[in-house]
Amino acid sequence: MKFLKITYPDVNISSFSASKSGYVGDSVTLKASVSSRTAPYEYQYSYDDAKGIKHIITAYTAGKTSTTWNTSSLSACDYTIRVEVRDKNNKEYTAVVF
Repeated sequence: MKFLKITYPDVNISSFSASKSGYVGDSVTLKASVSSRTAPYEYQYSYDDAKGIKHIITAYTAGKTSTTWNTSSLSACDYTIRVEVRDKNNKEYTAVVF
């Protein structure tokens, strides 16, 4: 089996998590929430591959606090996964899991 490593640093967004499936081919559920700034919020989920190239999982969508990421096309590697949140005033905030 190919292993997909996900760990969790502290983030500025009130919460951001990824289910720890651990294996390429599994679906990973990403969840985020914001408890400050000005609602409504738009969420965008993305990851960086081993070369540092950003790939959008889900483009900015109002109220999309979670998404499911299918990892079947990935190779065994460590990936940087992020959520970017825009508030009503178009201020952006980013949280990252590795």
